[in-house]
Amino acid sequence: MEVASLIIGISGLLAVADKALVISQIISDVRNFGDDTAEMLFKLAHESQTFHSLIAMLSEQHERSHYSTVEPGWSEHGSSKLKIDLQKHLADAFARF
Repeated sequence: MEVASLIIGISGLLAVADKALVISQIISDVRNFGDDTAEMLFKLAHESQTFHSLIAMLSEQHERSHYSTVEPGWSEHGSSKLKIDLQKHLADAFARF
């Protein structure tokens, strides 16, 4: 009976030590959470800006190619409508996040 209680006592102490290590690891991760989150948000903002620049460049190239293929008298309304449509789609896509 004494051996069984010794084994149970030792396993309980090991469980407590294990949980203490897990808790300390969680606390360490939480301390780094703010820095990690800030870094991820910075990367997301950078990628978003890159994406918006790409869309602006593509719409500008589309305008130029459209001007070269359209007969005289064509108004600029069509290309600005394309740019507005792209901006609406982007705003809708980013609003979902």
